[in-house]
Amino acid sequence: MQLRPLSWLHKTSEHTVRTSTEQDILLRRAAEITSVPVTDFILQSACKAAELAVLDQRQFFVSGHERRQLIDLQKAEPAPPPALGRLLAIEPPWNGSSALRAPEPLIPEHSIHQFDCGKHALNDWLTHRARLTQLKGSAKTFVVPVQQRVIAYFSLTVGQIDSRELPAHGSITLDREQFPVPVILLTRLAVDQTYQGKGIGRALLREVLMHTLAVAEQAGVEALLTQPLNEQAAHFYMAHGFVQSPAAYKQLLLTIGDIQAAKAALGTSQPGAALSAAKQ
Repeated sequence: MQLRPLSWLHKTSEHTVRTSTEQDILLRRAAEITSVPVTDFILQSACKAAELAVLDQRQFFVSGHERRQLIDLQKAEPAPPPALGRLLAIEPPWNGSSALRAPEPLIPEHSIHQFDCGKHALNDWLTHRARLTQLKGSAKTFVVPVQQRVIAYFSLTVGQIDSRELPAHGSITLDREQFPVPVILLTRLAVDQTYQGKGIGRALLREVLMHTLAVAEQAGVEALLTQPLNEQAAHFYMAHGFVQSPAAYKQLLLTIGDIQAAKAALGTSQPGAALSAAKQ
């Protein structure tokens, strides 16, 4: 499956927004404070909220043709693309004589407030929500520090894809037994603008795959999912082997089978190796 380009959508869309008098006054006051036209303020605020809604999604549903596509993906023999093997074979920059430290769990001593990857939703989540979700255990964040300053991070959690279609009364079909599909969600991956273009993003994605394999050795998960916020990010993931998920537009996935097969093809896979690498 190929990711449909944005050209399949209208280039521009118009949305009518009805507000009460109090809401209109509030919006105009806020727009004046931020020195932008009120329509721009509404659009910017709505897009920020939309990004958070997409990145925080944990439950997905499929039906009809998409449901059939997902079942076919589950049943397919592992066939990892060459790009996936190349990603797993790279040498992370923190393994050399670099000031970078390998990804480690986020702790209070890490300095996060200077982080700026150029994307508000990713910056804001790290500075305002990552530590809380770490404490609650609802998502785990791993950071790359220089001394104690965070210059890159990724966050993982769990989710599932389920079917909206129920089996016939009194019967359980083999297709229905494919659901729900437990998955690992790569909710966020970002690199500070100062360190972009140095291969850190690729190395982080490799680390994500190793963590995913570690989880798969200990619990039942079938795929790694991510939801890029723009075309540039989508092409980054697709260049490393991700394919379009049937569960949502612009949601991308890698099956656990493909990741395992790519790692085995390197000739370095040993029982427990992924778990050891993930703990580093």
